[in-house]
Amino acid sequence: MRLPPRRRGPDSGCGEGTGLDVPSSQPEPPVPDPDPADTVTLQPRVIELGKWAEGLAYDGQWLWAAESGQRTIARIDLPRGRVADRVRIGRLPVDMASAGDGTVYAMVNTDKLIRRIDPRGRDSVLATFSGCPEAMRLDGDDLFALTMPECSSVSSRVTRVHARSGGMAHSAVLAEWGQALTTHGSDVWVAHARVPALTLVDKQTMRSVELDVPGASFWAIAANSRAVYAGGRVDDDNSRGLVVMFDPATRTEVARAALSERIAEMTADDGHVVAVGESGTVWVFSADDLQLQRTIHLSTGPFEPRSAMILDRELLIASSRYRGDNGAVFLLGGWRPGEQPARAGGAIPPPHGGDDPAGGFPVAAGSWGGKVRGGPGMNYEQVGSLAEGAPVLLLEDTGVMMNGYPWFLIRFNGNRTGYQWGGILCATRDPVDGVFETCTRPPR
Repeated sequence: MRLPPRRRGPDSGCGEGTGLDVPSSQPEPPVPDPDPADTVTLQPRVIELGKWAEGLAYDGQWLWAAESGQRTIARIDLPRGRVADRVRIGRLPVDMASAGDGTVYAMVNTDKLIRRIDPRGRDSVLATFSGCPEAMRLDGDDLFALTMPECSSVSSRVTRVHARSGGMAHSAVLAEWGQALTTHGSDVWVAHARVPALTLVDKQTMRSVELDVPGASFWAIAANSRAVYAGGRVDDDNSRGLVVMFDPATRTEVARAALSERIAEMTADDGHVVAVGESGTVWVFSADDLQLQRTIHLSTGPFEPRSAMILDRELLIASSRYRGDNGAVFLLGGWRPGEQPARAGGAIPPPHGGDDPAGGFPVAAGSWGGKVRGGPGMNYEQVGSLAEGAPVLLLEDTGVMMNGYPWFLIRFNGNRTGYQWGGILCATRDPVDGVFETCTRPPR
């Protein structure tokens, strides 16, 4: 059974009220991340979605996103960064697929079907299932669907669906806790969170073989032209994340990397492998040998990933929740190792403590207290609030003016970001253009 995803002018004076199913013999300490080539914080371009965002697909013109909590799929205008319209599709849409030809497929879990929308917008039911469908992958003329025959985690199955006719063929019932699937060559690879860690299903015969991977509990899987990469955790320990690279020709492990979070989503191209942790940390590896090349934190803070894809030069990640139960797509430019992102949607340099406020952002400052908003203006929703004397880091002067003061993009309460009006911000030591005077007491 599928559960729901788990998971804010003069605004002063409004503070907040104020795996393997074998346990280890004794707990082990969390595994630290391996030494990366670099660690960056990126400010994503954010496209807000409806309730419980999940699977993503690109049809060659539009990005599509499943909004499982409101029975819709969203058609997204990427250049404008907004939802163009929505299609009401059924109960609990969870995944999307497209070959980039204008046709898009939506997997609807509770209604147990796949719907097809052609380039003219005509919507039809392509296939129905006896069990609950969880994930799908388009490969040539076929969709491969991962289903739960009893609508519970006790078993799984792969079904081949012809993308035009809807003709179907099924594998035998597979092992429990099937989580994700990908394709490579003649096989469908299924990731399991319990033993066996992997099942391979022949695309034509639909016969299956199990692969045991010691110490692995897989929750995500991806492939490129040369290899397959599975991610998850060691045993049942979510603090011991794991990514393993496989040679599909020999079906053997080539390399593995230990991380500090369970891996929830993965994507890959021939150059890089991206693993997204359950709390939103993004790791970028070399696709050749699984060497870690970059660790990415988002300026928006921790989030719950539900889908990831590489589209041209951008990395796209769906977050199930962004504002309350409503999700978002994060678009990251400059995510590849060695790239220097542009200022908009790019890297935020580490704090320098305000030693040189004339030299640019970020600049350490303080707040007189008040609301933090989701954008540079009073019309944006409140996303937090600060008490008088709270420390903040000014990331950017937005240039949006109100009553003689600009709105600033700020970092506050650790790694959260939002916007506060300069009239309720104060300098901590040296003067800062655009804020109101100097704090009367040092930020705490």
